[in-house]
Amino acid sequence: MKLKFLALVVLMPIVLSASSYFPQFYHVYKPEVGRWSKYEMVDSGGQKALLTISVVAKEKEYFWIEVESSVQGETGLAAFLVSGDPTDDSNVLKVRLRSGDGPIIEIDKQTLDKLKASQQSVSPAFGIGPTTGKLQGMPDDKVQIGARTIPCSRVKLVSQDGRTAEVWLSDEAAPFGVVKLLSGVESLTLLDSGKDAKPRLLGPATPLVLEGTK
Repeated sequence: MKLKFLALVVLMPIVLSASSYFPQFYHVYKPEVGRWSKYEMVDSGGQKALLTISVVAKEKEYFWIEVESSVQGETGLAAFLVSGDPTDDSNVLKVRLRSGDGPIIEIDKQTLDKLKASQQSVSPAFGIGPTTGKLQGMPDDKVQIGARTIPCSRVKLVSQDGRTAEVWLSDEAAPFGVVKLLSGVESLTLLDSGKDAKPRLLGPATPLVLEGTK
């Protein structure tokens, strides 16, 4: 089965910029199968989104990480096979996608590279706050998440253009350790976390084949 390129326009932010679906700020990447964290994100325009990041399986030395995003009632699900920290796109080896009850689509690294080469400009799917800068240590703090009080280490990131982000970190928020982030009007807040994540996009899949290729 061949899937035409134009039919995937709506999925391009996921396909071509996988790293934008993961926290792109100071974090500690510690994958452990079964661990998941659910967040509320607020972007610079005030738009809210729900983001659940789950480590669902291990394939040899690699990890499958599933990301469920919900924006204005529209929900999408993607899975990424990664060889390391997925905030670096070069570590993404495969992507799997499913829309509604349709087939699971699998995109290998070679096809991902071809897609990226043909589309030089892709808007990030999420991404908030500065991603690089000077780190400043801050006093430890506690963050109330539901009925839990989570002790957190705390850092401040100051970018070269003067943007700042304050980040609260704890191992309770695997796989990235981020409990809360504040950067101007942008924010990310942990809503819940657990250790019982199960894969939803593993199993038989339809490989993506671009027009003009076999």
